[in-house]
Amino acid sequence: MPRPFQRVIIETSGVASPEPILDTLLREPWIAKRYSLQQVLTTLAVPSAQEHLERFAEAAAQVTWADKLLLTHADLADAAQQAGLLERLNGLAPGTPKLTVTSGKASIAEIMDRRQTGYRRLPGQGVVAEHGFSALSVYLGQMPSWQHVQTILQDLLERYPDNLLRLKGVVFVPDQDRPIAVQAAAGRLYPPQVLPVDDSKDRRSRLVLIASSGIEVLADELALAFAEYLERNAIRLH
Repeated sequence: MPRPFQRVIIETSGVASPEPILDTLLREPWIAKRYSLQQVLTTLAVPSAQEHLERFAEAAAQVTWADKLLLTHADLADAAQQAGLLERLNGLAPGTPKLTVTSGKASIAEIMDRRQTGYRRLPGQGVVAEHGFSALSVYLGQMPSWQHVQTILQDLLERYPDNLLRLKGVVFVPDQDRPIAVQAAAGRLYPPQVLPVDDSKDRRSRLVLIASSGIEVLADELALAFAEYLERNAIRLH
């Protein structure tokens, strides 16, 4: 009988330390007998990576544990930002391959190449400090126009640049017949990406926000901004 799947991909929050998950995967006997860890991939948005490495120990842990570093949104960063980030990464993980992802496209062969692997512990550090990140998710059965959604999200990013670390989601708007992928980090709303046609009947829009503090304030702001589109229990704190 053929196996139902060949590979499992685990995607953590963008501000999570990988160490607890890796510890479970490598030490839990039931899992270790059935799965082998292939590699750890860490993505870094070039325009905001330096700031996150400065502010959060979790970001440095993600870099030092990675088998490959994928540098994204390089087209939105200038030459000085790119050079500064590479210098910082070479200090944290000099032997780790660094691949630039352009417009969301990357070489699958390079990413899946297993020749250079190895786990890197944080030099001279113990347990990574917990920063108490919080998250909320929003589910909307209906949405306003994309321009209206964009205005709401950009306003939140500009007014809460230190609190709102990450925003992502998939939205269905009336002026577009295909779903739109939404991404934002470090106060920047990235250009929307139109996704392939979704044949499922579930056309609810979903947004996830990750914050270092003030998650209740962000929830109240979203409730006010999307008041006429929210269903009961549409905003959930995690």
